[in-house]
Amino acid sequence: MVQSPPASPRRFLLVEIWEENREIFKTLITHPLLFSIPIASLLLFDLIIRRSALEEAEKHLLLRIDLYGVALILVIFTGSLIIEILVLVSWKVKHGK
Repeated sequence: MVQSPPASPRRFLLVEIWEENREIFKTLITHPLLFSIPIASLLLFDLIIRRSALEEAEKHLLLRIDLYGVALILVIFTGSLIIEILVLVSWKVKHGK
């Protein structure tokens, strides 16, 4: 009687991909997580400004600065994500992996 090899324990697809060191997958996961930290802090800053007892002109100025901060973070993180993916893809093409 021939015995079949024992089946490997079933794991989540995400865990398998992570353990296989698929760098593009890791980049696509870690960048949004890192992006959420400054965005969450700016949203908290926005909430604090809106509930403060400042004059309307001061609130407007601070909210405008907050908006530009969110836009700047969006541009920086999107640009770094695109650059990192391009580097990883070109590295794989160059090394034939």
